[in-house]
Amino acid sequence: MAMLYVGARTGLALRGRICSTTPLPRVCRMQPGYKRQHSNECDVRVSAISPEAALAVSQQAVIYVAVLGGEAAYNGFSISAGTPGRPSIGWTLVGTAGLTTTAALLQAVPLQTIGSAAGLAISGAVLFYFIKRIQSTPYNDREWPGARAWPATMSLLTFFILAAYAQALASSITS
Repeated sequence: MAMLYVGARTGLALRGRICSTTPLPRVCRMQPGYKRQHSNECDVRVSAISPEAALAVSQQAVIYVAVLGGEAAYNGFSISAGTPGRPSIGWTLVGTAGLTTTAALLQAVPLQTIGSAAGLAISGAVLFYFIKRIQSTPYNDREWPGARAWPATMSLLTFFILAAYAQALASSITS
């Protein structure tokens, strides 16, 4: 976990230290987990992923889960059973439950790396599922956009959420 040092009197920013001329924040004096480095500094624990980035990835994951569930419900009811390329309830539940859980893990600071790695793995598995679904869906040149439009669109959206989790994992590892 990265440490950010906040100094009170120097007014300089050197080697990862952010210093100001204001008195020590009250949080530095009151929290038992924080300790003073010098008479005018305390260390402040900073998350591996910025709170804004964690919130953004979580919001994208929740919206994606809603779209994933909606697509599975819509096509599950409109495509007859036994048709190749019909959505699988099992893969949909794995994707929705897994990505919802990883979105929640991104909000817990100590679990952000685990959440982003699990989200990357789950979204990769869901992307693989959609690619297999595209391949198993029969092509009919008389229909437009065709039966492959839904799985192809969902694979594109899955790639976007995969990229978001990859960036979150890279951010959590490098900091």
